Amino acid sequence: MNSAIYTGTVMHRRFVPDQVLDSIRRDRITMFFGVPTIFITLLNMDLAPYDLSSIRYDFSAAATMPQEVSRRWSERFGRPSCV
Repeated sequence: MNSAIYTGTVMHRRFVPDQVLDSIRRDRITMFFGVPTIFITLLNMDLAPYDLSSIRYDFSAAATMPQEVSRRWSERFGRPSCV
């Protein structure tokens, strides 16, 4: 917990895609945590307008990431989603 506080944590009360994606760009987010439904939502969106290049790690939280979703995520973003 100390490292998260020291380096900075950005949290959103609810998942509003445009707000979260804008925050990733603005705050240069490097680690992204979400439940599988968030990853599925993002996979089904056109993300071309958003800069997600700062993200180094993606983590599934609160539930196990389905293998198919993880595979699609890896193919699209070139990095595995950690479960």
